[in-house]
Amino acid sequence: MDYRTPLARARGLGASHDGTQHFIALRLTSWLLVPLTLWFVITLAYLAHSDYAQVMTWFKQPINAILFISFLLTMIWHASLGLQVIIEDYFHSELLKMLALMVLRATIALFAISGLYFIVRVTLTGSLFMTGAA
Repeated sequence: MDYRTPLARARGLGASHDGTQHFIALRLTSWLLVPLTLWFVITLAYLAHSDYAQVMTWFKQPINAILFISFLLTMIWHASLGLQVIIEDYFHSELLKMLALMVLRATIALFAISGLYFIVRVTLTGSLFMTGAA
């Protein structure tokens, strides 16, 4: 028996009203991660025996920075979507579920900001470490 209203059936929305969008976003990020992960693994193999200066030179190339940012953000988004499903499925207390989702979003935001800062810093300055007179 279907308890949805005729309008909900016409729109294809489930109980949470965004399940289809979540499902599509999870599949889209997984497909985007296939070539990005392949690029990342090949890059790691290429840079495995490089010295610090060669790695920094590689990072300063705009296409590499753009691909690395794309990989980072897609991976973080995909992980966030997957962990959200786990939290929603296995946390039965609404308060605990809400707190876990808040911690998840804060942690994901911290990872995204840290990763973007690292990539931008290395791309613009060519250095991973703080330099200059103290």
